[in-house]
Amino acid sequence: MNPFKNIHDIVIQLTVRIASCEELADDPGSIENMSDLYWRLERSATAVGLLLPWFPGTAKRDKKQASEGLYGLLSYYVDARRKAEVPSSDAIDELIADGADNTIIVEVCQVPSPKSCTHTSSHSLC
Repeated sequence: MNPFKNIHDIVIQLTVRIASCEELADDPGSIENMSDLYWRLERSATAVGLLLPWFPGTAKRDKKQASEGLYGLLSYYVDARRKAEVPSSDAIDELIADGADNTIIVEVCQVPSPKSCTHTSSHSLC
């Protein structure tokens, strides 16, 4: 039992529950997939990738794949909430009620990982 891994999992679970919807927060497979994609995105921020963003290296490929994976995962749940008969008070439903499109909702739901908040970050949620 690793207490640091357990704390990280709890933080991810609570953050997803607050920033997205109940369906996503109650799906452990999607939470694990989302966490893996975030860490993959975090690891893709290498010195080469930051200094030479045009260079077609593995960091650029990993960043693209992780970003597309996160967008696809979150977009699936946004579409599911749009099709739901009864709206809830979840963040996604509130944004849908305000007329936001999927791109904006996914951007809001893409909360930063705890590791990225320990540094100076461009994320407004840190």
